[in-house]
Amino acid sequence: MAKIQRQSDRFNDFGRVESSALSQIPGVLVNISKAGCKVHFPISLTVDMDADYTLKIRPSRKNETAPFLLICHPQWVKDEIGATTIGFNFLRSPDTGRLQNYI
Repeated sequence: MAKIQRQSDRFNDFGRVESSALSQIPGVLVNISKAGCKVHFPISLTVDMDADYTLKIRPSRKNETAPFLLICHPQWVKDEIGATTIGFNFLRSPDTGRLQNYI
């Protein structure tokens, strides 16, 4: 079995993810790293793979009161029956420094 090579370690985390460009219903943060994240939305979505999206991530840790505002680019999309999971790569964003400290 092939081992997946990643730029940085992924950490399972729970949180709420909002993006008005993708969905009016918030998604759920599945995991996060310094380079990207995986988000599950409970509805079917159409994702433009050439577009960048601004995500507002509200992590589960109590010490993080303000959400992270991160500009992301979709890397892959998995459509399921009535749901969509998306893998995002982080681009340079206003809260990149806060994210680095959080991880």
